[in-house]
Amino acid sequence: MNEEQINFYGELRKIQDFAIGSSLCRKDKYKGTEDMLEDITYDVIYMICEMIDGYRNNSIKYNITNEKSGNVINDKIVSDK
Repeated sequence: MNEEQINFYGELRKIQDFAIGSSLCRKDKYKGTEDMLEDITYDVIYMICEMIDGYRNNSIKYNITNEKSGNVINDKIVSDK
């Protein structure tokens, strides 16, 4: 893997660890495992979108491109950072 890939997957690992850890800290609020998993997956998806759009880390911003059409689906999203 190149450095860019290592950084990308490292950020994904941080997101996963944070989402799991924060949900475990709130485990008493959940009625069951399904509720906890819903929160974890929501948090992970949300934070991945933040990472792609440059909100989580100033040095990381990606485009999501439809390979068939060439359209970038996040081209109008601007980071405040």
